[in-house]
Amino acid sequence: MAGPQGPQGLTGPQGPAGPQGPAGVGQIAFRCSDEQQTIAPALVAGGQGGAVSFTDSISNTTAISFPGPTTISINQAGVYHISWEVFPVEGNTVFGLFYDPDAAGPTPPSLVLCSNYGSGSGNQSYQGQVVTTLAAGGILTLNRMDSMGTVILQNGISGGGVTTPTVSASIVIEKIA
Repeated sequence: MAGPQGPQGLTGPQGPAGPQGPAGVGQIAFRCSDEQQTIAPALVAGGQGGAVSFTDSISNTTAISFPGPTTISINQAGVYHISWEVFPVEGNTVFGLFYDPDAAGPTPPSLVLCSNYGSGSGNQSYQGQVVTTLAAGGILTLNRMDSMGTVILQNGISGGGVTTPTVSASIVIEKIA
């Protein structure tokens, strides 16, 4: 037979510190455009059409740089999470990321696998995203891939006699490994 429980003892000394957790996302770049853009169609459906231009950017990394309004330089090899958005007036559009691994060298740009997204509805923005491995020294662009005629990326929504400005296109690039 057991007797009654005794009083609680003193708190013991603090244990050792645990291991440091993983670092958060530290290398990120963002580009956007608040300008209306006319984007040329691809010569053949699924091909590389006109590139989207970006007018503004912010970056906290040297892994990615912006040599021109349509180009994104990959300066460090790694795994990247890329998310983009476009706001076309017309429906039946497709956009995707194209990567030129040797920056205008002999290897032509090719579609980044699973980066091509489309919409059958106009006047609605839509998003695409991908996680991919990219080599250093290449150029990334966001291009139109359908061959359906002229497409305008709009930079405003009108109603009641007033136009409210919007972003016509944007892209976020995170180096995750």
